[in-house]
Amino acid sequence: PLISIASNARLILARFPRSLQLWKIGTPKAGAAKEMSKATNGAKLAIEEGQLNLMELSLAKSTISSLTSSAISCSGKYIATSDRKKLRVWSLEMSGMGEGTKVKLTKLTVPESIGAAQRIEFTPDEKSLVLCTFDGEICVCKMNEETATVELSTKWESHSGRPLVSMALSSNGRWLASSDISKTVHLFDLQALTHVTEIPAHGALCSALGFSAASDLLVIATTDLRYHIWDIANNKLTDVSVATNAKAHMKTPVGEFAVSITSSSTDPWYVYLASKSWICRVPLTKVIDNPNNLQVLNRYQLVLHNDFLSDGSLVVVERPWMHVLQHLPEPFNYSRFGT
Repeated sequence: PLISIASNARLILARFPRSLQLWKIGTPKAGAAKEMSKATNGAKLAIEEGQLNLMELSLAKSTISSLTSSAISCSGKYIATSDRKKLRVWSLEMSGMGEGTKVKLTKLTVPESIGAAQRIEFTPDEKSLVLCTFDGEICVCKMNEETATVELSTKWESHSGRPLVSMALSSNGRWLASSDISKTVHLFDLQALTHVTEIPAHGALCSALGFSAASDLLVIATTDLRYHIWDIANNKLTDVSVATNAKAHMKTPVGEFAVSITSSSTDPWYVYLASKSWICRVPLTKVIDNPNNLQVLNRYQLVLHNDFLSDGSLVVVERPWMHVLQHLPEPFNYSRFGT
């Protein structure tokens, strides 16, 4: 994703073709969130403290091609990015958290055995970095703080030769799930550093993966507008998932497949599926008979990313269509006969 969120530090890392920007998330006034739940589109949130641009890291055009992936750890301790040639990782230190905030970056040594990454994630404890290379290899790397190095711990070739579609880490840092264009989902145990199982295809390409915050449940969204719930402990689909998908009409209520799945520790038995235009709250323990019974929020424009902070607040980063139109070329005009 273009956007990464440090959930414990209220920070956002935004990726551009040859630069990274670090932002501090603003703070709404007390009671503003409740008022906004009843507001119409276009209403403005009452702000106590606005967002703040803390840093912009520009990388030399002569040394990199366009950036392909980036990530920030939960507390903002590390940031990482990669182009098609090389992975780069920095440790991050900040003094203060206002207008005069100073940011210090220290570059970590990354061995050549760790290839360039098409997807990067930090584990919640910030002790490891997980990435998928352009060759389809899943690499688990140890963050050695004492020597300021990134060390390769293990490598899996489960996706070799196939482009990655989605990758997700559980909130407890134990499980990793990944999928590619073969429609198969792979599950890994990051504590034991083992490949656990291959979850068979469900008839359509996987579009997003996500774990429940409360238990060992993996949610798989597919391009046929369905979602499946996998019970890791019992190595099978849950009864709720089977019963829900047995209904031919049971699909997500908006005609776009989900591209991300998030979950909050304050709402652990639900996950939030999102596309570029809607966010849907899905129960994990309840059979849904009618897709219209699902709660759907569609007030946003072109959602770039959404994720939860540690306090349960949902952060949605959007790009309004008017901003997109401003960057399009001038319209082409030509004369028609008789006008």
